[in-house]
Parts: sequence; structure tokens; C-alpha cells
Amino acid sequence: MAAKKNRALYQFKVTLRGIHPPIWRRIQVWEDATLAQLHRVLQMVMGWEDYHCTSSGSAAKYRPCLTWTTSAKSWM
Repeated sequence: MAAKKNRALYQFKVTLRGIHPPIWRRIQVWEDATLAQLHRVLQMVMGWEDYHCTSSGSAAKYRPCLTWTTSAKSWM
């Protein structure tokens, strides 16, 4: 039997911009999680139903867009 590999667990803080009070979630995913798995995790923790952001139309304000930040300050 092969020995189990020690996997890293990454923690992210996801914050929706432009909403007050702030809406955020802290999630943890394994290092080998795929982008599709990360997408599913984000959908679940934010309570979303796999719809996509639109930039026009009256429904756009109800469909938040995710924006990624790499600033170390944003993780503190």
C-alpha cells in the first residue's frame, strides 16, 4: 500500500466588493483541488445557484461578480 502524501490545505478569504455591510466567507481547499471544485465550493458557501454575472440589464445588480486579489494585505 502506498503511503499517503501530506497535502497542503489553503485558506482563502472571499469578500464581495461594493456591498455594505461586507459579505465574506473564509474557505479551505486542498492543494490538489481543481478549479471546477473551487468553483463548486464558492457557489455553496456563498449560497449561489451557479448563475453567471451579467454586466447589463436590471438583474445585474443581483448577480455579484467575483474579483480576485493577490494583495497580501487583503488576507490579513
